[in-house]
Amino acid sequence: MSLDIHLLIGGEAGQGLVTIGQLLSKALVRAGYEVFVSQSYHSRIRGGHNTFAIRLGAGPFFAPRVSIDILVALNAETVALHRGQLTGRALLVADVSFAPDLPGVIAVPFAELGPEQLWNTAALALLGNILGLPSEALYQAVEGMLGKKHPEALAENREIMEKSREWAATHVPEHGFALTGGVSGRRP
Repeated sequence: MSLDIHLLIGGEAGQGLVTIGQLLSKALVRAGYEVFVSQSYHSRIRGGHNTFAIRLGAGPFFAPRVSIDILVALNAETVALHRGQLTGRALLVADVSFAPDLPGVIAVPFAELGPEQLWNTAALALLGNILGLPSEALYQAVEGMLGKKHPEALAENREIMEKSREWAATHVPEHGFALTGGVSGRRP
């Protein structure tokens, strides 16, 4: 069976879920994986529920899947709306304040990892850990996004990424979603 993981990031407009999805997609493609991205916008104003889905693996992929292997919930509504789509081996990443007590749930203390405006960066680093992507690949994607426009933000983003990776190293259970080789067969 070829590698095929469907990941969904959900939350309110304005929480940075598109940023997470775009940066993760960029890092995955650079590592040699095929990705199929789909987005759902219910509101362009903060408060409406939006999603960013990435189907990743050996591909090629021509459509998203309904079932979800990894759900990143940036708000409680995401858990309620998408919980029924989780596969039997799924991981659900959510803040401790609304994470359900179920198998496969990773209850993250985002407030301990950094300020709310950087929780998307923390989630990106956690996803990198879950998927086994090198932290430098994700940092390069963040650096490319912030570039010369916001160099002052690079250090703060790198710090929260490192903190999140350290937290994940001791709190994320064994799961089987770590990538082992891209389309080119190289380890990311």
